[in-house]
Amino acid sequence: MASLTETSASGVLPELETHRVHAIGIATDAQGLSADALRETLKNWHTSDATKHQRYPKAVYTVPTGANPAGTTASTERKREILAIAREYGVLILEDDPYYFLTFEDLAEDAVQQKRTPSYFALEHEGSEQWGYGYVMRFESFSKVLSAGMRLGYLMGPSTLVDAVIAITASSNLHASGPSQAMAAELLEYWGIEGFLRHSNNVARMYKERRDLFGKQLDTILGRGAEGSQEPLATYVTPVAGMFYWIKLHLPPTPEAPEGDSYQVISEKALSFGVLAMPGGAFFVDKRKTPYVRASFSLIDARDAHESILRLRKAVESAWKDAGYDSIPPIQP
Repeated sequence: MASLTETSASGVLPELETHRVHAIGIATDAQGLSADALRETLKNWHTSDATKHQRYPKAVYTVPTGANPAGTTASTERKREILAIAREYGVLILEDDPYYFLTFEDLAEDAVQQKRTPSYFALEHEGSEQWGYGYVMRFESFSKVLSAGMRLGYLMGPSTLVDAVIAITASSNLHASGPSQAMAAELLEYWGIEGFLRHSNNVARMYKERRDLFGKQLDTILGRGAEGSQEPLATYVTPVAGMFYWIKLHLPPTPEAPEGDSYQVISEKALSFGVLAMPGGAFFVDKRKTPYVRASFSLIDARDAHESILRLRKAVESAWKDAGYDSIPPIQP
């Protein structure tokens, strides 16, 4: 079995490997999964040297909102493009969307009136007369908006596939934690839809404050500085949902890694300075050497954010010094 995946949460890739799924990485851009890259991969599947010996893919996995790790969010139009490609080429979209309710932009005072980008699952209504349904399995989680310790999620999709998941669950762990289910059910019944949406918006506001706090420290220490005159040691896009910054460190090049290797810097330099971040290679199916790191802003306070980013800067500076540079060259545009 083969599947297609964008840059993905590090926990997903080992799970795919355990089940002997051959995953092919698809390029991303500022909105996450690239429609152009997906179409090119499927169009040339049987002729490309990278895929022609693989079985045709059954599914494409994506985290469309506040993606882990890249922090990207797909627009409605991008989702329509991806859905159209999935329908045309007959692949299933695995829509993993645990951060759907953690969208920061344009938070409405009236939570019921909050405008949210429709999901792939909802967009299946468009064109259903021609294509029918069954191209999307949607996964959501209560862990991000109710309690991280709940580890409670839910899915929607074609009944045949949902029934199969239920059957597998029944023979492996019976069902999700009973107390977690009971607490969530009681809370949702007490709140109702409006109460749940109001709570979700409040959680999103909390994460937005933490994003802004962390982003300010990034700008000051690794970016262009408070006055905008500092040579940056990293580039990044401010996420509009979720809880992650995907940071491209400015690292010394090596023959194996022209843009530098964050794994080496994190496992050696950063560790010696007492700071850790998740090296970007863990999120790629080919385990490539990459200058990216993922940093979460979900729990960190202002003082710790400042100190951790300052230590990360020292690790980057030390890497350049050990590479034989007297000064760090500017980032090339």
